[in-house]
Amino acid sequence: MELSERSYSTSIFRPKPIIHWEAQNQLLIVATNWGSAESVQKIIAGITKYVTATQDDVEVTTPFASLTQFTPQTNSLRVACQIVNEMIYRGDNKNEFVGGTELCLLFREKSQLSWLQVGQPHIFVKRKNTALQPLAIAPDLSFDCPPEQTDLIPLPKDLIGVESTCTPLVGNFLIYPGDEVLLVSRSEIPKKSLKP
Repeated sequence: MELSERSYSTSIFRPKPIIHWEAQNQLLIVATNWGSAESVQKIIAGITKYVTATQDDVEVTTPFASLTQFTPQTNSLRVACQIVNEMIYRGDNKNEFVGGTELCLLFREKSQLSWLQVGQPHIFVKRKNTALQPLAIAPDLSFDCPPEQTDLIPLPKDLIGVESTCTPLVGNFLIYPGDEVLLVSRSEIPKKSLKP
């Protein structure tokens, strides 16, 4: 898997995502931190530890059940997310809110890509000879404001660690040579970027 990233300066503040790549496990973690910097490192470490353990066939005890409609890899991402959500909520935010994190996970095994999303970035897939396809979209709170207010600071709608439970969007799909996955963090997607 080849990775590339770009950041663009604008007058509107959005925290820069922290990108963590586990080449051995083919696991990509994109965490956008809205608060305590220590929380995001705990999240990355917790997800990496759990996913690595499940890949190494280690018996991992967890209070969260696997769901039969998902693949083992997708369940691994979902359970890892629930574990770190509970850890951050109980350890950092239970008595006083100190921050939260938007999270995107991509986990490749052979020709299958599992994904998880809490908040942004949006996830798109580009396949040869097809238009860009939205896989998971997560509007921020500026979407709830009147259309004439265009210069609003984007505040996240969904975060890890701010509630005792978390319901991430998850899924998986088959990938083919030449497929590209685009992750986009912004309130609106420019129309011209969606054309083939």
